[in-house]
Amino acid sequence: MVGRASRRTLLLAAVVAAALGGCMLAAAGPASATSIALDSAAGLPFTSTGTGGDCRSSGSTVTVTPVSAWASALPGSSWISCAQTGNNGLSIPNGAIVTINEAFTIPTGDVGTGGTVDVFADDTAAVYLNGTELMAPDLTNGSTCAAGAIGCITQNMGVIALPSGLTGNNTFTVAFYQTNGDGSGADWAGNYTVDPSPEPGSLALLGPGMVGVGWFMRRRKSQGRHE
Repeated sequence: MVGRASRRTLLLAAVVAAALGGCMLAAAGPASATSIALDSAAGLPFTSTGTGGDCRSSGSTVTVTPVSAWASALPGSSWISCAQTGNNGLSIPNGAIVTINEAFTIPTGDVGTGGTVDVFADDTAAVYLNGTELMAPDLTNGSTCAAGAIGCITQNMGVIALPSGLTGNNTFTVAFYQTNGDGSGADWAGNYTVDPSPEPGSLALLGPGMVGVGWFMRRRKSQGRHE
């Protein structure tokens, strides 16, 4: 026959095992982090100032044929513009600014942990996230486009760090500037990482186990006072 002390030990072991099992399932329950791709592509909305002609004041971006001096388009992206302003294409006036928006959404309950986007532009560009400037344009002309980041050749690529903590709907914006004639456009690619929220079922398993531990400790204390 199992004694009272032994029964208590077995009961405690069962309750603790249930609590630990709930903890392990809660920890293992959420899916692994996911990435949201951000990349330039035809069809993104744009607005423009100081352009005119074939480059309208607003519309959807088109893919352009890169100027031979430009860096190759980043993986998964395309050089884009408000019109065919690439190699042997339309030349928009100096002082023109074309602003392109890419929207992305963090799923409800999830939280962003940060990311990076690489950006090229001719002649240069400013980059914004939700209206806050992350990188200013380099308005100093180089031999091909901007003398520094953000420019259109490999050594002048802009590397944009995206902050953690984003939720809900967001807008990544690239505004490229025409400062030195000839071709113009922008190209970008990167990712934003998201941590999923814990699954409700996993957290539900954690609760009963912890309640059971509390009940056992209260019962043991009560029995101790009456022994």
